[in-house]
Amino acid sequence: MTRAGIIPLFLLAALAGCSRDPAAVVIPPAECPRPAAPEFPAMPKGVLLGSAQAAEWLMICFDEATDYARALDAALACYEAQREHGKGDGSDQRGH
Repeated sequence: MTRAGIIPLFLLAALAGCSRDPAAVVIPPAECPRPAAPEFPAMPKGVLLGSAQAAEWLMICFDEATDYARALDAALACYEAQREHGKGDGSDQRGH
């Protein structure tokens, strides 16, 4: 190859790495705790739905569901905190 062919190739190779936008650095999020799905107790046999025993059973199930919803919310808050922390000062040039 002649000198006239080598110089353009050298310039192309030297300038190929120059870019206005740096490559994005992707950091995978840390694992946040995933709560186990609740196991609701079975309604006792022979209990009428309008009875005090049924109301107590429903409150137990409600407490289980509420605790599970709170644990799911905590896991989402964990991931959102990581996302907010990763945004930095908002100076991302790509507008993401």
